[in-house]
Amino acid sequence: MMHGNHYPEMSVADFMSKYLPHNEVFDNSKHETTIDLTEASGKDGHFICKDISDWPDSSLMAEVKMRSNESCEDGEFFTSEGFSPSALSSDFRYIDVAMYRTRAEDGRPCGKLWEDKAKGRSKHAAHNFVSHTAIFGEIKLQGIGCERDKDVNHSQTQVGIDVRGQLWDDATEILIRQHRTFLFTFSVYRTTAYLMRWDRLGVIISEPIDLKKEAEQFYEFFFRLRKATDVELGLDPTATIINVNDIDEDADTGYELHPSIVAVMKAIDALPEAAARVKPHISRAFNEGSWPYYELRVPDKAELAKMRRFLVRNLATYSNLNSPLGRSAKGYIAFDLDTQKFRFLKDSWRTDSPGVHPEMEVYEKLSSVSPRIPGIASVCCGGDLSDHLGVKQVTRTQEHVPVYHPRIHTRIVLNEVGIPLEEYTDSRELCYVVTDAFVAHAGAWKCSKVLHRDVSDGNIVIYIDYDSTPDADGSARGLLIDWDLCKYQHELNGGNAQHSRSGTWRFLSAALLNFPLKPHELADDIEAFYHLLCLYAYRFHSPMSELNVANIVKTVYDTCEIVQGYWLGSMVKYTNMEKGVHPEVDGPFGQLLGQIAEIVKEHYAGLDHALEQYALPHPAIPPANRASTQSSRLISESRSLKIDEENAAFMSMIRDPSKFNPIIPKAVPLPSPSAVSPDRLPLATHEALYSLLNTHATQNTPDHKWDPHDKFPDQFALINWSPFVRSKRRWDMGGVSVVRQ
Repeated sequence: MMHGNHYPEMSVADFMSKYLPHNEVFDNSKHETTIDLTEASGKDGHFICKDISDWPDSSLMAEVKMRSNESCEDGEFFTSEGFSPSALSSDFRYIDVAMYRTRAEDGRPCGKLWEDKAKGRSKHAAHNFVSHTAIFGEIKLQGIGCERDKDVNHSQTQVGIDVRGQLWDDATEILIRQHRTFLFTFSVYRTTAYLMRWDRLGVIISEPIDLKKEAEQFYEFFFRLRKATDVELGLDPTATIINVNDIDEDADTGYELHPSIVAVMKAIDALPEAAARVKPHISRAFNEGSWPYYELRVPDKAELAKMRRFLVRNLATYSNLNSPLGRSAKGYIAFDLDTQKFRFLKDSWRTDSPGVHPEMEVYEKLSSVSPRIPGIASVCCGGDLSDHLGVKQVTRTQEHVPVYHPRIHTRIVLNEVGIPLEEYTDSRELCYVVTDAFVAHAGAWKCSKVLHRDVSDGNIVIYIDYDSTPDADGSARGLLIDWDLCKYQHELNGGNAQHSRSGTWRFLSAALLNFPLKPHELADDIEAFYHLLCLYAYRFHSPMSELNVANIVKTVYDTCEIVQGYWLGSMVKYTNMEKGVHPEVDGPFGQLLGQIAEIVKEHYAGLDHALEQYALPHPAIPPANRASTQSSRLISESRSLKIDEENAAFMSMIRDPSKFNPIIPKAVPLPSPSAVSPDRLPLATHEALYSLLNTHATQNTPDHKWDPHDKFPDQFALINWSPFVRSKRRWDMGGVSVVRQ
């Protein structure tokens, strides 16, 4: 969890000078800094500090209760990979103390949502409101986690790890629930205090303050912030919260009277019958729970100076529930206040580096192709966000740790609202949707020279077309989304410079996971589609017990090892690819998996010698240690033939480069990854896998009969996963983890 480079330390004076407001000069001779602050609340300040350690956040409690009551058949839009919804904020984030705003920036009184109206507790106690916490602090008597040893490393005692873990969790929750650019916190252990500033790249920590000798430094921290503006506190100026206490309720309609909320409720009620599969998700995004509404502003695609407005409330997706750092991609079903349409809004912090492409740029590249690439979402608007002065919102931790690239706050809005892949109706629809995404992947590679590099179940969604045309009938098709980690073809020659892999661990190819010096290539992405189908076979179609399924998934897909500083994956996964091991499933789906396993086996047979150049000095896969494991109208029948014909026509067209007209610069050709003849590498192109997917999905004969009831209850929901198993990055993974010397 803790990586020292993400925790730069600086002097208290520099911390105050660099990051806190300077509206007034602090003169400690004019202030009694050793008094009991609970008796001197600072009458001219705009904040109050409260003890909230005994009160869990009611919004978190309501969310966990709501999701725990959902059935597996209903699916869970917030989670994926079988991650139990009860694990989301299961401890309800017991923060010790929190500062709440009592007056707005102009001095007007604010509503006191946190107030204990029953007056049944201490006068200093209050409700925990994660959505409204301005600053929080942890107060400890048994240990502190911010002290450093002589090597400038943080304490590795269990108490130190636990304290840092709580700070980490609390900061994560606030940064998820609020729209922020940074967050101030503090930590106190007996007579020692630390000041902290969190952003999406790390946390800057002050040197320790001795409260016996330097109490004025701690006092100054609160003095400087007592009249801080929202921007000075780290709140995003492009996000406007709609406080429920400022809204009355219409007794006749039940709608809250804010015009934006009235509009979205009417739009939900007006959704057509064709939107039946997506309507529950839209309703859940705005109606359930008690989180506040926000109006988010997004740069217009055609006129960047113009901002579009979107209403959001509950999160639909989030990239990492366990860390305040990283891309921190939040996904919302959003309501376009200009067009009165529902869209999908993604809010994230992208890396500002020449090798990382803004997602808006990638979508523009993909959309410039003629004919249009099927299975690619269309962009409504988007771009990087600016602060109140017109300066880009960017992290600042990199100023103290230059090895890290800064992160820039960005938003993108897609016209299509997808539902999770796990909500497919039967294995045939699963194959249809994955085929659509596969065609999108092929088009991006062949026409635009873009490699996705993060194929996973979270990045393929089911799009229900209910309003693109007047005669839209609710047909389902797959979309391949989230192009944040993509590379252009000419950039793939650089090899793998990192000790960890980009992408979602479970879906990475066995070759990438076991040969850490190997560059990410087209075949690795194609193999990821196979792993997706295998995982869903285990999850929804396997007759095995959940215990056996858990053992296979943890052994094959979740295992991680550290070898000479590199993160490596399962050796069993590699062996399975070599031997053609696959899930045992009945019907056409099982036949499809078996045939894909054969072409993967053939592919790996041709890789043996080519991979040697990418191995570490000591082989990651000793041959003697290799092992294997045993492994009304039906919606799937209402699949539009037009979609299948479009896919087939497009795949036929991109086999002949003369038939498409990509408006892109000519890319540098990618050299062959090995000396093996291309016809011995079935995954070197899209042809072989597409042929199998398309043939099986479109065929439904007495000898090849798809079962419309072959989807079982979610096996993964019954498994007690490690809390970090959903993470994309290696160091956040749980499961089976060992270190080799």
